[in-house]
Amino acid sequence: MKSPTVSAILTLLAATIHGQDLILNAQNFATEVDNGTWLIKFFSPTCGYSKKLAPVWEQFTKESLQLLQTKNFHIGEVDCTKYGSLCDENKVDGYPTINLYRKGVFVEEYIGSRSTEALTEYAKNKA
Repeated sequence: MKSPTVSAILTLLAATIHGQDLILNAQNFATEVDNGTWLIKFFSPTCGYSKKLAPVWEQFTKESLQLLQTKNFHIGEVDCTKYGSLCDENKVDGYPTINLYRKGVFVEEYIGSRSTEALTEYAKNKA
């Protein structure tokens, strides 16, 4: 069993390694998403649309650093090829799907433009 300190370090390390978004899975999803506001990308690494969104999402996470540091706003992603049941639980029916959660509760699916600018504006409005 990991201590809370080790878990916190691993969480920070995962966020640092992958830009500022946290890689979520069946073990940490509920615990992490229960805190603050989250914008989460559900994706498949083999999906062409997911591949197209990947560099946009990475840039978006970099540009959202201030929100992440000051507004209790978080960005995460779930690989549905690894955590299919988690994606099913969150009613993901296509890739990529971007959902907004507040204090662990689904708020809405993001249906706007898949551009860095649009995602950044959306995040600012929802933070």
